[in-house]
Amino acid sequence: SWSAGELAKLPTYYVMDLASNMAGTVAAEMPSTEQIAANQW
Repeated sequence: SWSAGELAKLPTYYVMDLASNMAGTVAAEMPSTEQIAANQW
């Protein structure tokens, strides 16, 4: 079974922080405009 302590170790893209919403969680994980522009796919 999962304990709160174990779930707290998961990254926020799996389990959002209680005080955050989806947009805030995604924004915190997004690379900068410069990082995106530097990608050479």
